[in-house]
This record gives sequence, structure tokens and C-alpha cells, in this order.
Amino acid sequence: MGMGASTIADYTPTNSQVQRYSMTAPSDPITLAQGNYIPPWVGHGGDPNTMKGVTQISTGYYSDGSLVYGQGAHGGVFDSGSDSRYQIFQVITGGSVYVVPDPIMVEDVRGLPKEVPFPMPLVRPDDPSVLGQPKDIP
Repeated sequence: MGMGASTIADYTPTNSQVQRYSMTAPSDPITLAQGNYIPPWVGHGGDPNTMKGVTQISTGYYSDGSLVYGQGAHGGVFDSGSDSRYQIFQVITGGSVYVVPDPIMVEDVRGLPKEVPFPMPLVRPDDPSVLGQPKDIP
């Protein structure tokens, strides 16, 4: 979210009309820095994926069908033909994005309820059977 930003209110002035989006691929190394205030990562600020008022959107797949995942995904989200590039284009042009669904409840090994992230991947814009529905950007 940027140096010193841990909530939307840390932006001055705060504009409540601005829609904010976050896109982080599974196992992107940036997750080591987001929300951690340990040198040399102090300049990254809070984790946008968990911040109230930020919509987390899915990264999906590369054009070859492989998951946008891991170290290469940090810049790979811009790869031509990838779902993540499609998502970025949709945000910029006011189209529809595929959001990461809310976590799901499962039972742990003791049978107790446990909240876990919804399994990724989610996005294949060319496949109408994908899980989730696009969210229109007003």
C-alpha cells in the first residue's frame, strides 16, 4: 500500500469515491514484504490483500494455460495474453473483473471449523464455466 500506509485512511486526502484493487499471485515473493515492517521491506506498507476497502482480484493463468504463480509472477502479471493482464485492462477501462471469493469454512483435523482462502486459480475469461462471477466496475 506504500510507505506508512496500513489502512485506506492513511492516504491524504482520503477519497472515498476511489475504488482500490489488489492483485497478488500465489507465492509471489512480494508477500514476504507486504504488511511486514522489517528492513529492507519497510517501504511497502500494509498488505493490500487484507485491507478493508480494497477488492482483491484474481491473477488466473498465463496464455499457455499455466498458473500465474511464484517468483516470476510478480512481473508476469503483465504478460501478453495472461488473465492477469486482462484483469488489469478491465480495471483501467472500467470493465468487469473476477474477484477472489471470500474464504471458505472447512473442518480441521479435530473437526473444528477453520477459515481458509478459496482455492485458486479462478479465472479463465474465455471459459464460461469458471467459478465466480465478474464484478462490473461502475
